[in-house]
Amino acid sequence: MICFIVIVAILLISTIVALRCMAKDHSNVKIVITSHIKYTVPLTTLFESINQHCPDLYHQTVLVVNGCNSESINKQMYLNSQKKLVVIRTSLNIWEYTAFPMITKYYNHSGVSSEYYMLLHDTCTVGQKFASNLQHNANQLRTSSSHNPFVDKNKIGLLRPSGVCSNLVIIHKEVVFKFENEVYSIKTKADAVYVENNQGKLNSFYDYDVHVVDLISRKFDKQVDIYNTGHPRHAYYYECFDLHKFIARGTHGDITGDIKPIF
Repeated sequence: MICFIVIVAILLISTIVALRCMAKDHSNVKIVITSHIKYTVPLTTLFESINQHCPDLYHQTVLVVNGCNSESINKQMYLNSQKKLVVIRTSLNIWEYTAFPMITKYYNHSGVSSEYYMLLHDTCTVGQKFASNLQHNANQLRTSSSHNPFVDKNKIGLLRPSGVCSNLVIIHKEVVFKFENEVYSIKTKADAVYVENNQGKLNSFYDYDVHVVDLISRKFDKQVDIYNTGHPRHAYYYECFDLHKFIARGTHGDITGDIKPIF
């Protein structure tokens, strides 16, 4: 009987510790939104969805704004955000890959430092389950990387929707540090797409010794002119994150009125 009570007590303590760890996990993942100084319309649309569904996430969000005249880092309200977030302005313009050198450079900033990062584009909107899915996915990545006996503990974690995912991924900080210098080889939008799909001569972060966790793939939803440019974009739904990504298939520049083919 005493042994049974001891076992039950150990199980209860283990459960409490696990729950506390899960609660802490949410603070160990930050959202990194990469945008451009001229992309106020998409970013405002994204912020509208965050304001509606998960405004508390601003405190763990880093916004990287490409194409600025100078570089700075501040915690502030930005456009229509309901709350303050960390804003990094930079003259770099390497699409979403600008996030890598900026995270590395400002990693010791309390608003930037994290164990995991979710890369998020300005051309997205999030849904009601985004916050809870973020926590669940980060916990899943950590558990699969650290507690799975079949996974090499020297590998670093990367969680993604299977198939084409537009770099909407959750990555361990070591992926950021290892890939930082590679981004400077990306000179064109075509280069960026090749790296995203792990094609061509340039390295991708998949080329490193990463442990990949694949989730359910994205699904095509509809075509919609969400930014009122006169050029509808393809909307894809990512159930695993509860977000939509709006893609200009094969072109870029519709936001600024200078449409060009990618390839």
